[in-house]
Amino acid sequence: MKGGKRIMLFCFLALLLAALPTLAACGGDDEDKTPKPAEDEIVIGMMLGLSGAAASSQGPGFNQFLGTFRYINEVLGGIEGFKLRLVWADNRYDMATAVMVFKQLKDRHHPVMWYAWDEFLYAGVKDILERDKTPVFTWGANDPQLFDAPGMFFALVGSDANMFTGAVRWILQDWEASGKTGRPKLGTLHWDNPWGNGHKMGGSYQWAEERGVDVVERTFPMGALDLRPPLLALKDAGVDYVWVNAVTSDAVLLIRDARAVDMWDDVKFIRGYSGEPYDVLEIVGEEAEGLYEVTDMEPRTSGVEAVQVQDTIYTWAEGETHMADFITTPVLIEILKAVIHQAVVDVGRENINGEALYNAFQKLENVNSLGAFKEVSWGPDRRIANRFMKIKQYTKTDLVAVTDWIPMDDHFGKAFRGVEGWPSAD
Repeated sequence: MKGGKRIMLFCFLALLLAALPTLAACGGDDEDKTPKPAEDEIVIGMMLGLSGAAASSQGPGFNQFLGTFRYINEVLGGIEGFKLRLVWADNRYDMATAVMVFKQLKDRHHPVMWYAWDEFLYAGVKDILERDKTPVFTWGANDPQLFDAPGMFFALVGSDANMFTGAVRWILQDWEASGKTGRPKLGTLHWDNPWGNGHKMGGSYQWAEERGVDVVERTFPMGALDLRPPLLALKDAGVDYVWVNAVTSDAVLLIRDARAVDMWDDVKFIRGYSGEPYDVLEIVGEEAEGLYEVTDMEPRTSGVEAVQVQDTIYTWAEGETHMADFITTPVLIEILKAVIHQAVVDVGRENINGEALYNAFQKLENVNSLGAFKEVSWGPDRRIANRFMKIKQYTKTDLVAVTDWIPMDDHFGKAFRGVEGWPSAD
């Protein structure tokens, strides 16, 4: 990466982190009040890391959620006659802070449902959620204990452990297609925390070894400014592929440092699940070309109906939404429509509460994803909605899918008690 781009990256991050603490103080009504929800509104709570180690990924996309809820209320007129009120707080990507701000939001605003960017930061309030029967909708799944019975958490995207199995399947196909012999060697590079270690759950390394892929593991600290030491260790180990869990700032460093140690052209780097590749492209430009990434939805370049709907919302909420590759805004709306409708059918409008929404989630099968996903279904014993993924790759300006749908094994499900994992796709 050229020096000017490095300067731009760090200036971008510095400005972001400086601005976000002020922004995070604005989440909801006056702190001196404890408003009860109106009869015609549903309150949804949200915690996210607007400051801290994950701010480079979560901060830029935050306005998309604000714009989405404004679109639901002002353009769609709400859902089932309810306006949706989103209340939020900065948890600083810190467990202790998360417990504190959760209790503050709960006491002030009484959410009947929560949205979690990183569900493992809700571990400290699991008992409260179960006592109140309040569901948590989350994009990803990192902490298996949160999905154990009674399971208040409902994840949309496949966990990293499941996506890792799809990536291994693709590696075997790619290795065979290249005409190489022997066993491919896969390096892993990640944070040593629940999110970073998520791909290891359910014995995924052993699973890969049994299928003919050798695994070499290295970690790096949150907020790292230099990835060359672990990269050099992987280079010395002779890896052919590298799975890397990386927020935006880490991905930028990866591209820079992999080039610096002469690995970029010889090793295929596969980024774990992400939704902010356009941030990476904006910072590093054409130098990102060639990076792979896992996804369980169609990229924007697919042009499915969800892309068109998201572009409509993006245009309407100009300046309030953030360009991301995962086309989740319209899917989120469809999920909210489905779960609120089911709850109304079950208990009536006047009796909507957290338990009604929790029970409704367990009845949602084949939610309309407008072409974004192969399948979106939950159930009494199913807490992750998706079973299929794709590999996409960065071009000079965008991302394109380079595979068809690849089945995933449910290694995440195998990691918690009482729920059988999906049968192996082998």
